[in-house]
Amino acid sequence: MDHHKPPAIPHSAFVGTFALVIAFSLVFLYLFSLRYHLQFFYPWSDIPMHIMGGMLIGLVSHFIGYRRSRENEHQDPLPYMLAIMLSALVIGIMWELYEVIFGLTYTLHYWPDTVGDILMDLLGAGIVALIVRAYLVRNIKKSTEIKKKDDVTNENISLKNMR
Repeated sequence: MDHHKPPAIPHSAFVGTFALVIAFSLVFLYLFSLRYHLQFFYPWSDIPMHIMGGMLIGLVSHFIGYRRSRENEHQDPLPYMLAIMLSALVIGIMWELYEVIFGLTYTLHYWPDTVGDILMDLLGAGIVALIVRAYLVRNIKKSTEIKKKDDVTNENISLKNMR
């Protein structure tokens, strides 16, 4: 058993399940909003959807990035967090372009609304990025503790063999 790496992390099922719950909730809210024209009666009604969308993008980015970078778990989590945020920014801008191209904008104040939407996307992704950071830092600490214990054990074994 290799004690130098943290144990395999069973969080991929949790991340996937949480992403699916958010995705289905987001689709439901979006279709509900379209069906009942909530954007006309409640201009703020898209804010929760943008936060959830940012969280979904963050979770998917984390899931893809984490699976690719398990061997880099001991590195600074900041670039990883920035990648999550950048993913939300790019996809949020793409969504806003989609709305313009297909005539789905219903506001007279397009630019303030668009900036607010993108900020809400970033807020959702930022929540995920902070959770991911806490998770990665915890794993780095665990891994470091395991390595220190192994080093002490190996040192004790070496001392016993010298006698």
